[in-house]
Amino acid sequence: DWVVIPGGNLGNVSALGASCHLLGFTGCDEAADTLASQLNAAHISHDLCKLDHAKTTVKLRVISRHQQLLRLDFEEALSVPSQASLIAKCAKHLPSSRLLILSDYCKGTLKDPQAFIQLARKAHVPVLVDPKGNDFNIYRHANIITPNFKEFIAVVGECKTEQDILDKGRALLAKYDIDSLLVTRGEDGMTLIENHDHHHFPAYAREVFDVTGAGDTVIGVLG
Repeated sequence: DWVVIPGGNLGNVSALGASCHLLGFTGCDEAADTLASQLNAAHISHDLCKLDHAKTTVKLRVISRHQQLLRLDFEEALSVPSQASLIAKCAKHLPSSRLLILSDYCKGTLKDPQAFIQLARKAHVPVLVDPKGNDFNIYRHANIITPNFKEFIAVVGECKTEQDILDKGRALLAKYDIDSLLVTRGEDGMTLIENHDHHHFPAYAREVFDVTGAGDTVIGVLG
């Protein structure tokens, strides 16, 4: 079993055959009921916290001939008075879990990722983080973080060469006590950086209908 907070990559994890629990915040509205119904229909376990004065995010995809034309997001930043209820749910599920995935969308759910990272470390459960923003200190002590290249250079600065990427990546690992860093680089593939080693994985062109959620797919497969 895995715990996923929140669940952008949940469908990927479940499709790969893993049993997982979705944790996160929703509003008390029709969209929250629809979400719960769809999760139940897909046999995906969930333990969601409902907020009285919040609206559940809705993402509307416009599709023609199986091709996504655009996506419209209807959302508001969450005003979460306390993470206590979500932390309690995480603590409840961790003893039976082998992995914790934190998907940070900078929408208010993960105001304090350290609370979850420290819980997982005490339970000896590895933590994978899909980060956002330019302050990676909040992900200190995670096992692996998976920024895209734009997010990576926003934190470490411009990288003109492959060696720059490795050097600045290792400096980031040391600074924040993170084990590994997987930088997704679009058509340039992915680079896995560790303290004393690295691996590059090339990208192969494919005809696809929709590239939305590629980062979610990466962390789901990696987990």
